[in-house]
Amino acid sequence: MVRKQDLVFDTDSFVNSVEDSLDILSSFDTGSSRKTWPQSAPEVSNLGHSGSLYSDLAHVFLEISDDRIAARALAQLEGDRAQTILDTLQMILDSEHTSITSGNRARILYLTLQLAKRSGLYPQSLHLTDVTREDTHAVTAGHFGEIWKGRFRGRAVCMKVLKVYQRSDVTKLLRLFAREGILWSHLSHENLLPFYGFHRLDDDAGRMCLISPWAEHGCVRDYLQRNPDVNRYSLVRDSCQGLLYLHNHGIIHGDLKGVNILVTKSRRACVADFGLSAVAESEIMRWTSLASSAGVGGTVRWQAPELFDPNTEEAKPTKMSDVYSLGCVFYEIFTGEIPFHEVSRESTVISHVQSGRQPSKPSQDSLPFSTWGLSEEVWNSCIHQSWSRTPEERPTIPYLLRQLAAVEAEEDRRRGDELRGASSRRPPETWLTAAEVRNSIRMSRGRAVRSGQRSYTSADGGLPSWNEPTRWLQWLRASA
Repeated sequence: MVRKQDLVFDTDSFVNSVEDSLDILSSFDTGSSRKTWPQSAPEVSNLGHSGSLYSDLAHVFLEISDDRIAARALAQLEGDRAQTILDTLQMILDSEHTSITSGNRARILYLTLQLAKRSGLYPQSLHLTDVTREDTHAVTAGHFGEIWKGRFRGRAVCMKVLKVYQRSDVTKLLRLFAREGILWSHLSHENLLPFYGFHRLDDDAGRMCLISPWAEHGCVRDYLQRNPDVNRYSLVRDSCQGLLYLHNHGIIHGDLKGVNILVTKSRRACVADFGLSAVAESEIMRWTSLASSAGVGGTVRWQAPELFDPNTEEAKPTKMSDVYSLGCVFYEIFTGEIPFHEVSRESTVISHVQSGRQPSKPSQDSLPFSTWGLSEEVWNSCIHQSWSRTPEERPTIPYLLRQLAAVEAEEDRRRGDELRGASSRRPPETWLTAAEVRNSIRMSRGRAVRSGQRSYTSADGGLPSWNEPTRWLQWLRASA
């Protein structure tokens, strides 16, 4: 219970009543069908159906978000009580029955993030248990850990197994990831790889995996090596759209490169490895003393010059440094080479970037210009301009998309619309959305949001109805 002056937010009673509402919701099919109210809950039969209860729960939390004392009390919950509220907030955000605006949804997400950050917990629906490794060997490995192909309820998934071998360190990572995992799980765009949740391996360390859908064609570099004649404009356009979506949501990628652009079964490029993966890699390096002046994960070839500024001890990625990296991704896609591919030493690359040198331009009679779609317009207005030493002089992503559209339209007119037609008819992905995964977990676990036996009791038996959020808040904050 948190008090300020003569006001009270009775957190015990609040969580207690949330549990009651969740018991009611658990009697419903959380899918498309709706069942009648159980005889055991006549006191709430006036709500009509579960959709009303979802909306009423949402409105209560919106009232709380507008009240400084109540919001602070909610954020200070711990243990089982925090877990119950986190699971409830996540369920509200995922429910198709919750009729709230995008702005109100953002407010509920903010409450969720604040509680996750303070408690170090995350919604149970992000914890995946039905995951198995498909092969006996990892697909690839790096200093961050290993990539395995796995199965989740009959579907192929990517298992990014982090290189942490102490259970105490795994626990630290889970607490560190609580907020980032929730945020990533709520991002949804066709050019962004979804995040399904966490999984812990059944080994001595209980190592942690980040679970996402399996991208059938792998990273864009490998895909282009196997399929050199594909339309490369669609791949750079997809990469732009995915990064733009992140930036529009206030998220910096910070590690954009070809191996982090994955190609799906429908040949759509998706941006991956932002947020959690970047945090994981930096933390693992810090714990294991793997960090070096060459940057995280050997990404110096894609990093903007300001990130190597010797006068700035802690330079951080920005939207404009992401645009520099995006120019490097353009370079990879159109040339088939990594930036500074002629240089083997990372330290030499850093020296080149600091001195203002840029990756080499292919000759006019090379495959990039003669066959793969690279043009002077794309090189000058997209790639070269993205590498400007002054961040403010780099183009915006909408500008890059307009330039690409203009050049591609001219190419279509010159060569016919075959490529344009092929790229515009790509079918949607068949993988589950992150929300569908979480809802399926709730259904399979039954009362998944209940964290345990209730250990707290109501301070007052006379609770107002859930469909009266204003009275509810007044009751919670009644004078002491």
